[in-house]
Amino acid sequence: MNSFFYEQVAKERIAQWQREAALTRVARQVRRGRVMAKKKIPRGREGSMALYMDVHHTLPEGATAADVASAHEADIAIQQRYGVVYRNYWVDPVAGKVFCLVEAPSKEAASTVHREAHGLLADELFEVVQG
Repeated sequence: MNSFFYEQVAKERIAQWQREAALTRVARQVRRGRVMAKKKIPRGREGSMALYMDVHHTLPEGATAADVASAHEADIAIQQRYGVVYRNYWVDPVAGKVFCLVEAPSKEAASTVHREAHGLLADELFEVVQG
């Protein structure tokens, strides 16, 4: 084989080692808490707010899944006023429970949207991390 081929392979390997070394340095700095974000993400953008799961332990008497859908639509109609995003909801009609997944700057903001939209406040509100 010619020497040009070996030179190219050597250059590629050196470049790969340099990239790996740079990644190792960054990983080491992250572990030591030295790496900071270059830009702050403003509120309301993906990843900048906490994720919450709220739990309604009981539905109002006679409420149906369609009623819960209407309540969710009411949340969506006003959520932007408070910088909140109601992502999804689940209904357990047998147990009479409702679960809402919401991205919000605070628990209070998430609760305020429910209060103003339909008045049905959650019994519990947990900060969660999506897996």
